[in-house]
This record gives sequence, structure tokens and C-alpha cells, in this order.
Amino acid sequence: MKKKVIALAVASLASGGAFAQTQVTISGAIEAHVEAASASGATAANASLTSRTRVLDNTSWLRFAGTENLGNGMTAYFQVESDLVIDNAAGSAWGNRNSGVGLRGAWGDILLGHWDMHYTSQLQGGVDFGSSGALAHSANSMNITARDNVSNYGGRISNVVKYATPNFNGLSGDVIWSADPSAAAEATTANLSAKNTAWNVNVRYANGPLNMFYSYFRNDNVGNLDGSEQNSDRIGVAYKLPMGLKFGLVYDRSKRETALAGTTNERTAWSIPVSYTTGPHGIYFSYANAGDDNDVANTGAKNVVLGYTYSLSKRTQLGAAWSRITNDTAATYDFWTRGVNAGTAAPAGSDPQSITFGINHAF
Repeated sequence: MKKKVIALAVASLASGGAFAQTQVTISGAIEAHVEAASASGATAANASLTSRTRVLDNTSWLRFAGTENLGNGMTAYFQVESDLVIDNAAGSAWGNRNSGVGLRGAWGDILLGHWDMHYTSQLQGGVDFGSSGALAHSANSMNITARDNVSNYGGRISNVVKYATPNFNGLSGDVIWSADPSAAAEATTANLSAKNTAWNVNVRYANGPLNMFYSYFRNDNVGNLDGSEQNSDRIGVAYKLPMGLKFGLVYDRSKRETALAGTTNERTAWSIPVSYTTGPHGIYFSYANAGDDNDVANTGAKNVVLGYTYSLSKRTQLGAAWSRITNDTAATYDFWTRGVNAGTAAPAGSDPQSITFGINHAF
């Protein structure tokens, strides 16, 4: 990715003309797809979603990031990253992606802001694919390994304190705590018996052809309701052969307790992501399987992904993908982002399908 660096000279009045410099980097990506999306086979009559062709933004983004050398091995840094929803300008927002400010040293770094927690762990861990480039976000196994029928586990969480370790010969990790995952609930509230907090531990290992990760997520008192909780364990490994073939395995166990309804849902899921790259060509395949929620019959799902990319240059890539989720009769899985349904779940028993052709330009 090519980056443009701007040196900002910040005058220091107290030093008689001396100044410090903050190195600011501007980067981003513009990506769009033409997509045919549908969800046929719904259990209820007249609930299937008819096919629609749409121009789909695939998380275009703009990032401003900067560092200042403080001396003695210490660096101050910041990042402001924003969505650029190029197919619908009303959806863009300033600083709504990973954004924060922090300090970095030999001991690691600490950041305050809002940041990803857990849900993208398999992408960050280098095990799955589809986090960048011209593949649609529907083309990875996060569709059913990062969520259950009604809930995402983790997300881009507000009110975060994040500590990242140094890299020890390929081993690194994060510990992230959120004072309140919901920015709308920050105000002091009278007679609040339980306050919503969340935390995440994420450990990664990357050394040559081997990638591994483990991530644990816990969200206590969801929605400030005492006893409503989410927790999730996810682990994965991938190995890349010299010929360019990479294969992996992701396993997830997630559990959700709902205080008001008095229910507990627990589910396991796994996926096998496979990719092959040679020259400008990339070929991708993934199979994922989610079991029944808490042994409730017919609440599982399967997902098959096929994708292809062709790099025109280091910054510009073309991509095509087919992804299909097959829901059991009581399951409501949809794509983890830019789903077929306008809400958070597909109609029960329907089978969301996406066929995309797109282009990505990074700068």
C-alpha cells in the first residue's frame, strides 16, 4: 500500500522558535462491487428475499495516522479511521472505524479510543482471508464463526483501553477492556444495578509459513441488564506451503445468556479456509459449519465460499466471489456485514447467496 506522508511542523512558543514534528500518514482503500444477492427457501410462506442486483461498498476507508518521537524510546501516536460509503454517501462517518491515541515504547503500547475486539480475530491472526483486497466481505468464514443466529460476538467497541505487547519472535498479543461497549449508555444512571463492560484477550503467533491465534471475549451485563452475558473462545491455525497453498482451521465456542428471557444459548462452529496464490492470481475456498444453538433442533448452518482475485498492480486488484449460507429450518444466519436482509438476521430457513464482481484500489 502506497502512503503519503505529511510533516506537520507544530510551533513551540515556549522554546523561541524551536518546534517538534508529527509525521502524519494518509492511507486508505476504495472498493466497490456489483452484487446479486438473494435468500430463497425460507421456512415461512412468502418470507424469502427475492434477488436484487446492487452496487455494494465493501468497507472503503480513509485513515489519518501520526507519530511523534518523544525521546528515550517513547513514541506518541494516533489514528483516525473513517468509513467511506461510496455507494451511499449518507452512510459515511468521521472517525467511526478504529480510532484512538496512545503511547508506545519497548514495553509495548497502550491506546484509548474505540477498537476491534474479538470478532475479526481470525483475520488479524492471519488464518482466514477476506479482510482486505477485492474479495467481498461475504467471502470468508466469519459469516457463521463470528456470530450466532441473532448476535455478533465482539465488534468495534467503544470506551476502550487497549494494551498491545511487543513482538517476541513472532509472538504478540492484546488485552482490551471496555468501560462500556455502548457509547449511548455512557451517562451516569440512577439506580443502575449492573453496568455493561467487556474485555478481550487475543494472542497471535506468526513465524514464516505458520500462523496461530487464540482470542477470548467476555461481555458482561449486556445492555446494562444484570445477568445478560456473552462469552466466546476462538482458536485457529494456518500453514502456507512454499508453492503458495495455504490451509487453515478455525474453531469457535460461543455462549449467550439473556436475563429477561431466562435463556442460555451455546453454539460451536468451525471452518476450513484454503487459499492459493501464484503471481497476480489468488484462489480462495472456505467451508464452515455451525452447530445447533444449545442443542435446539434445526438452528445450525453451513457456508461455502469460492473466490478469485487478480492483481493489476500492487495497489489495484479485481475480485469475484460466490458465497452461500445454507440455514436449517429454524436458523437465521446472514452475511456478517452487508447482509442480504436489512436487519441482523435472514428469514428463518432461508439460504443467503451472494455473487460479486469488484475492484479495490489502495493508497
